[in-house]
Amino acid sequence: YLLKAFAAGHSVAEVVAFAQKIHGRAAAWLRTNLSLIDPGQTGGVWLRNRQLRQYDATTCGSTSILAARAMTDPIYAFELTCGGDPDERDPDGDRFQARLAAEEQRIHDTTNTVWPQSLGTSPWGVANELTNQAGSLGTGYDWRLVDDSDPRSVDPALAGAVRAVDAGQPVPVLIGDGYPRHYVLLVGHDGEDLIFYNPSGELVRIAERDFRDGNLGQLGFDHVQAVILPTAG
Repeated sequence: YLLKAFAAGHSVAEVVAFAQKIHGRAAAWLRTNLSLIDPGQTGGVWLRNRQLRQYDATTCGSTSILAARAMTDPIYAFELTCGGDPDERDPDGDRFQARLAAEEQRIHDTTNTVWPQSLGTSPWGVANELTNQAGSLGTGYDWRLVDDSDPRSVDPALAGAVRAVDAGQPVPVLIGDGYPRHYVLLVGHDGEDLIFYNPSGELVRIAERDFRDGNLGQLGFDHVQAVILPTAG
């Protein structure tokens, strides 16, 4: 976690202060509080009886950005889960939920300065916000439209997404039926399966062939519409 904090661009002083706060904590506590998402699991993503999920119908993109950054920057995750205090008393997760909602709204405001918030977040808005957080994520991002009825479009998109996630870089994917509707976040790759975080609050395993074939109904909508990929790495 200390190496991840350095890689996320934090100063020596910040990492030393972080190290002092988490010293002696159990491995399970570290996993739960310093990453939010374990890509080796499936099912609901919970912390203190609260689900890691979008707080309204327009913040799936914002929540995907939040989750991507929390996976790569343990200090950012620590601020969300504990408010920077490992001994915080929050047995019911009320403070955690309030911080999640506030951060989702902050991201939503940042990524929608022109685009109407009622329409969610544009793919260029997601790419720009991730690029603004390149220090945490280790790379900038760019977006591309995908036609999953055309192998010349969907196959390179899948290959790029798998390459990125194998390198530890989460990939937002915009899905829909006929038109874009919902963001999910590719967080893991296991054999021929893809592990997605759905901002409804769950980790879902999807076969690569279903990504190619427009069969993503487990995530809410069938078709890949766009991917937001790292520009390096």
